[in-house]
Amino acid sequence: MVEINFTRDLKISKNILIIDGTSGAGKSLINEIVQGFENVELPIWDTLYEHISCLFFYGQMNESSAKVIIANAAEERIYNLTIGRNTNFRFTDNSSIFRNPNMIRNLTRIFKQEGEKAPENIRVNEPTLCLGTHHLLSFPDLFIKTFKNNLKILEMERHPASIVSFWQSRKWGERFGIDIRDFTLWIKYKKVNLPWFVIGNEELYLKLNNLEKIIYGFAWIQKSRQLNLEKNKDFLKKNLLSLQFEDFVIKPENYINKIEEFLGKKKKKNLKNIFKKLNLPRKNNSNIIEQQKLNIYNLDISKECKNIFKSLCNSYETRKI
Repeated sequence: MVEINFTRDLKISKNILIIDGTSGAGKSLINEIVQGFENVELPIWDTLYEHISCLFFYGQMNESSAKVIIANAAEERIYNLTIGRNTNFRFTDNSSIFRNPNMIRNLTRIFKQEGEKAPENIRVNEPTLCLGTHHLLSFPDLFIKTFKNNLKILEMERHPASIVSFWQSRKWGERFGIDIRDFTLWIKYKKVNLPWFVIGNEELYLKLNNLEKIIYGFAWIQKSRQLNLEKNKDFLKKNLLSLQFEDFVIKPENYINKIEEFLGKKKKKNLKNIFKKLNLPRKNNSNIIEQQKLNIYNLDISKECKNIFKSLCNSYETRKI
């Protein structure tokens, strides 16, 4: 077979903002916060980007093909956003125009004509395409190679006790690889569907109970994330801003200037209204976390699993962002 070098030069996708984190980390909070900055578009959640990145990271796609898919998708997405195409009217979705402080602007766009004016408007206004992802920092190579310094990653982290409790409440230990609403990338192992993050640990995963699957799974995701943070530390030093949920919700105003400088976008007057809508600032929830930790330690999990959970908690609690 003849190798074809597909390509797509970035003409209008000059500002790419990724809102990354694990499920239950509080990314939806940041979705609305970033709408309080000039020219940041309505956040879009599309698993295509993270799935292609994961496939590339594990050597299942060649570089030119993987890069052209996400580059082309980003170009098309920012174009469609500015003309109101594929606007989300589902009221309860975080990406709905009804949950967005720029509702009127986004609504009037659906009446615009497409054509040459749209790309020109994008070039002049330099809007930021905002994409929500899960665990992209566990396999960031493709995005870094494709978007380079056009890329910014805003990550929300949360205490492992809260993440494990959230996953447990959603019964993810028994749903991964089975539930039709689980859109995690799956792998096939011994005729069983497993989530991507168990690669290299398939046999162990199959022996675990449902709660152990959650704790081990989260630990494997975090291990991959940490390895890739170190691997790409020079790039991420200026292109990644990580926030800790617990501190952010208590003192959100302390982070606004950081976000403003990071994005290179001025904050808007409606930011105070967004804070009010999101019930920010909030009270310290450390007592809740301690109770969550205690509950998990008292559940039916192995001693080794408890040690892994303890290590996750200690690492998070002792690390300053």
